[in-house]
Amino acid sequence: MPFANINNEQIFYVLHRSKAGENKKTVILIHGAGGNHLSMLPLFNYIKNNHGRSFNIIAPDLPGHFRSKRLSSFSESGLGNPYGAYNINHFAATIKHLLLKLQLIYKKNAILIGHSMGAPVCLCYSSLFPEDVSAIMAIAGCTNITIRDSFIANLENNFERTIKLFLKDAYPFGSDIFPALLDIRRTPPAVVINDFKSIKSLNKEKTINFNTINNNNIYVHLIYSGSDKIIKENCVISLSKMLKNVKLKKIASKSHMEMLLKNPELDREIDNFLSALF
Repeated sequence: MPFANINNEQIFYVLHRSKAGENKKTVILIHGAGGNHLSMLPLFNYIKNNHGRSFNIIAPDLPGHFRSKRLSSFSESGLGNPYGAYNINHFAATIKHLLLKLQLIYKKNAILIGHSMGAPVCLCYSSLFPEDVSAIMAIAGCTNITIRDSFIANLENNFERTIKLFLKDAYPFGSDIFPALLDIRRTPPAVVINDFKSIKSLNKEKTINFNTINNNNIYVHLIYSGSDKIIKENCVISLSKMLKNVKLKKIASKSHMEMLLKNPELDREIDNFLSALF
């Protein structure tokens, strides 16, 4: 299995390299909170099958998620939660190091596609490394997300029960959430909880520099659904108003996660998005 050692971490990824020459643009697929590369595989395979000649494609497990592991734990040195450093900035910086190590990054050749928490990771990457980024697609993601203290406390006190309730909102009504529950269990609960804490602190810590994104004229394509119970429409619209070069697109989807699951409207948006960048 493909891994890359980045500082004190082992990062897992799936990768498609274009065979049509060097210096091709690279599509980076970034999963959401508590997720892993598996949730992005439908997009990975769709892009590979339809645009694989034109683009490199990579889908990593973010640090601490599923197969990506810390090589030694902070807790060994008495610093408490070994995942406390896992925040949006750290995720973005790790992706940068991964792309450098795999020789996938050149000036303005990165195309970032993030779902849910992956969207602010994309925006953070773009504000830290604007020279890399050609465009961003944010799917069901925004930055001004309301996460109550009680939700974090419930995760810490009764993770299984709380995450089941969250998944019921993330999938269409009446769906069998057991496969999703098995998937989220691949990542340590402390990492999942830390994801939500990182999202909650986004605005307070001013993690994303929108002036940098706008001054570099980075194109951002925002996709959302009016039926999403996790990322509300007004949150995405609010984000769009902070961006200069932006397109806002509402597509049909019954839920937060259904947007990624063989969604023909999303496929069309991806086709148009990538075709314009080729």
